[in-house]
Amino acid sequence: MLDWKLATRNDLLQEIGGEDGAKFLQVSERRRLAGITQAGRRDEFIASRWLARKTLCANFGGTAGDWDIAAEHGQAPLVTGPAPAYLSMSHSGEWIAVAVSDGAVGLDIERVKQRKNTLALARMAATPRESLALEALQEPARSALFIQFWTIKEAWLKSRGSGLDFDLMRRLTNEEATPSWL
Repeated sequence: MLDWKLATRNDLLQEIGGEDGAKFLQVSERRRLAGITQAGRRDEFIASRWLARKTLCANFGGTAGDWDIAAEHGQAPLVTGPAPAYLSMSHSGEWIAVAVSDGAVGLDIERVKQRKNTLALARMAATPRESLALEALQEPARSALFIQFWTIKEAWLKSRGSGLDFDLMRRLTNEEATPSWL
């Protein structure tokens, strides 16, 4: 089983009534939220946790308060609740996405936008062959292809419970990271 949802941060916050409506957060999440000082990042945290719980409840049952989402920095979230479940979350700009499954799952979203530093980013995350392909392109095609490489690799890493690992990303080809069902 696999389900995923995409929503805007503002729509999700409106559903719960803003930060005051975040009573569904568990103790560990409240501690993490207390350490986030930037308002936009706080809103993103609350909205992503709300979308995750809505999706978990729809697929595995229970109420928002029945689910606990613990996430160490750079690690996949650990979900506990009424049923065994796996979760992946991503955000880009106003958009928040979550995927839930009964097995390991990875998801990444990124806005396609022209970047001044695409080739520098590619040196951090692309194989030599991918870097050559990017160098041969002009913007905006270069940024679009880079985002394709990046999101597939980041989702692959997330599905294995890992955070960003640039050394592995430079070795991992896009073909290796792409699921067979895509």
